Amino acid sequence: MPKTPQERRALLLRRLAPARGAEPAREPEGAAQGPGTAVAREPEGRNSGDGSQAPATCAQQGLWFLDQFDPEQAPYALPLAFRLRGQLVLPALRRALDGLVARQASLRTTFVDDDGEPRQQIAPARPVPLVVEDVSAIPEEARETELRRRLAEEDRRVFDLADGPLFLVSLLRTAPQEHVLLLNVHHIVFDGWSLGVLVQELGEAYGAAVRGEKYRPTPPAMAYTDYAWWEQDWLDGDKCRAQYGYWRRNLEGLTALELPTDRPRPSSASTAGDSVRFRLSTRQRDDLVRMSAEERVTPFMLLLAVFQIVLARTTGQRDIAVGSPMANRSLPETQELVGYFVNSVVLRTDLSGAADFSEVLRRVREVALGAYENQNYPFSRLVAQLEPDRDPARSPLFQVLFVMQEESWEQDEWHGLSVELMGSPATTSMFDVGLSVSMSVHGVSGDIRYRTDLFDRSRMERLAEDFAHVVERVTRDAGADLTELLA
Repeated sequence: MPKTPQERRALLLRRLAPARGAEPAREPEGAAQGPGTAVAREPEGRNSGDGSQAPATCAQQGLWFLDQFDPEQAPYALPLAFRLRGQLVLPALRRALDGLVARQASLRTTFVDDDGEPRQQIAPARPVPLVVEDVSAIPEEARETELRRRLAEEDRRVFDLADGPLFLVSLLRTAPQEHVLLLNVHHIVFDGWSLGVLVQELGEAYGAAVRGEKYRPTPPAMAYTDYAWWEQDWLDGDKCRAQYGYWRRNLEGLTALELPTDRPRPSSASTAGDSVRFRLSTRQRDDLVRMSAEERVTPFMLLLAVFQIVLARTTGQRDIAVGSPMANRSLPETQELVGYFVNSVVLRTDLSGAADFSEVLRRVREVALGAYENQNYPFSRLVAQLEPDRDPARSPLFQVLFVMQEESWEQDEWHGLSVELMGSPATTSMFDVGLSVSMSVHGVSGDIRYRTDLFDRSRMERLAEDFAHVVERVTRDAGADLTELLA
């Protein structure tokens, strides 16, 4: 295995890139034709059952290769903590977890090395090991401190992709009528959409078990391994070639964002991170919704425009590119699956010459719609093909992330049991800066995650203040002069 960062990057690019000069073949008659078209039949010799193997998707390949190069890094653990209030029926919870893992094969998947290439290995369904610990004797304040410590520890957990498991469960009894269910899963088998699927299925299965009923949901229309085979076919098709052409044209000449730092940028990137949280009021949320309707954009587009103005104001640059994850679940059959479907896209807006905020919004709208239409092209493959200038201290193509969720899931009820998602501490950051915003009826919450080797907390607090200020300014006047907003 190569040892230096340069050797590792070179090998990763060679692994992910298609053969030079190779043109995607035309799709055979009757094959899946692209996003929104289901796999009509399982190709001969392709088995998606227990004990079977399947190719890793492009997104999984990227994470697998990164793990091979630096297995001690832990930026891909996704700890989830749920506070359960009420009378918990432990046997019912065990049955629900067993049913979830039996139905969702991604949660029992590991990855084998097949001559230098990863393949998914699906294990047979077995009872889920559930570690139960009683911490109710600890004083409340110390108990909450211990919970935060454990969450931070889980955030840094290093998974073994070959031996697994990649899905871990523990239960803490914090009071007679209160528990904390702690799940941790590797990103290679899970994404943000998967959280909603997991909560819904766990709740339905738990309720059925408490009532003494058998939980018999309709089997998924396709398995994640079916999607991996479908992706292989799609990558050989004309739609794939067209999407690559779009990204190649739109990312030509892209340069890195030069955010002012509090310390010199090190020679290689660290993943040590922290976060700053902030809130916008219910009134500001209502103003955002109103303006989005008036300007014929989505709240995502409006807040992206605000963020790109803040970044332009901070860097002095006018060509602003940020990354954003797309659900990438165009096939309807994928929407009920737990799995790693999310794909990153680059949202590049040129603010040069724009007179006012309305003009910026129009440009952002065009950029976002183009990205939506071309969101299926695997980001790792795009990086390998475009071969941007590589800097081991920066992520390729974009260094800043923007994420938005509307009406994000926060609480539920499972047969009389109140379920609330607890916030997890941020101890890692894959990018220089990442802004995540969530809209609900109560307002807008924001979270800025950042690399602590580059930035002080005070700088990120100012960034949050700038964001809130620009939101307030533009929602009062869509015609706000851009020169004034950038000042």
